[in-house]
Amino acid sequence: MVDVFVTRGQAVRSGRSTLRPVNFLYNESLDYQLVQDQIFGLIEAELDGAKVTRSVGTSREDAVNFGLHIRQSRKNNVPLPLDVLMSHGLADKSYLLAKGADGRRLVNNYQHVIVPGEWFKRRLRRWRWHPIPSKRVTIRPTQVHVGGWPRVDHFFDSQPELPPSGRPRLLWAPSHNNSSRQQSFSSYPAFEAYLDRLAEEFDVRVSLHPSNRTDKSPTQGDLDWAEVVISDFGTLLYEAWAAEKCVIIPRWLIPDAIEHGSLRFSAEGQVFAKRIGNHAKTFEELLDYARQGNKPDPGVQSFMKGILDPRYRGSSARRIAELLQTLPVPRLGN
Repeated sequence: MVDVFVTRGQAVRSGRSTLRPVNFLYNESLDYQLVQDQIFGLIEAELDGAKVTRSVGTSREDAVNFGLHIRQSRKNNVPLPLDVLMSHGLADKSYLLAKGADGRRLVNNYQHVIVPGEWFKRRLRRWRWHPIPSKRVTIRPTQVHVGGWPRVDHFFDSQPELPPSGRPRLLWAPSHNNSSRQQSFSSYPAFEAYLDRLAEEFDVRVSLHPSNRTDKSPTQGDLDWAEVVISDFGTLLYEAWAAEKCVIIPRWLIPDAIEHGSLRFSAEGQVFAKRIGNHAKTFEELLDYARQGNKPDPGVQSFMKGILDPRYRGSSARRIAELLQTLPVPRLGN
């Protein structure tokens, strides 16, 4: 994965005669290696003419270093040597407010941060004024850029029609339950007890979070396949909404702490506190929602405009590639 030069994809319209080299920098976790491969590949396809390298934990002096993790790993709680950071997930989870080994915000170490939508910019801006200096976000608003989310770009192209199955296609795609918090907010593994009952009425697939599966592969084809998605508080919740699927949250399995505890000001805290979307209080209510199969309502659509900027529907990867070519990086003389 280290220092392999590749060229492919569509042109970046940067107005430059020579495109900058870009180094995709991986963190140490094997859980997210394939997720990183997937997202980097989508952006790389828009960097035609640029030299692209990949490395693990080590930056390049002659390239824009871009990565998807705010820290090396949970065991090595220090920032990656990046110029430009973008989260590996679409969920908020207060990820961009994570603190490093010194107790300060890790996000302050980066020259630029790319976020999916305005919600995340506002969230960082509010923390600039924290009364305790060590808890402040010091990265300036001009260093935070909206880029959309590449993994959903293909949903805005014409999609091939799947052959009818005779029964609704239902996907359970929970977030992971490996958390440093006292409580897990994932429906995994508790929802497994309901799968046999669902299979009596639906075609059912299960797509666990990469950290809960042995092959570590990201969810993609299963989301394309599904008509109904059951999720909780992770990336797949938002991706399914962006893809205009019927989405159901198994509310009876999620602790109230998500709307009252440390995540109450996060996007997920707002989803639960304001009951955005279909919140099933019982399994029987979940069945009712699944049978109806309703697409996201106006409340979800309005909320998602902040999470995922409509300007980059279908063109997020191109937008991010352009940012990597144009954002000022003083080390490279611009």
